[in-house]
Amino acid sequence: MILPQERESVLDWLCDHVPAARITHILGVEQSAGDLARLYGLDEAKARSAGLLHDLTKYFKPQLLLEIAKAEGLELDSVLIAHPHLLHADVSAIVARDEFGVVDREILGSPIIPSADQT
Repeated sequence: MILPQERESVLDWLCDHVPAARITHILGVEQSAGDLARLYGLDEAKARSAGLLHDLTKYFKPQLLLEIAKAEGLELDSVLIAHPHLLHADVSAIVARDEFGVVDREILGSPIIPSADQT
């Protein structure tokens, strides 16, 4: 889960990488995810963390999304190559791992394998 000081780091990073309107969306998803988790008896902190991290790379250029996905060894089919924006969730998980040290797969929502130095 994202601790309060780590949350501030994520918010600072987001301010440098996504428009203000997207940050508003992300904060709404963070809140809604926590509310839904509480309603259904799930881990609220993990759900809020997932909501906060879900769109880290939403505004990355298509070529950068492809480069990161390829470097990570993700399988890229013709649809993903033609529409790289579809990779933003998986690439966001990679960035969450690499930039913020998140390795919990329940938070990442992706089968991204943690780096050897983070296991």
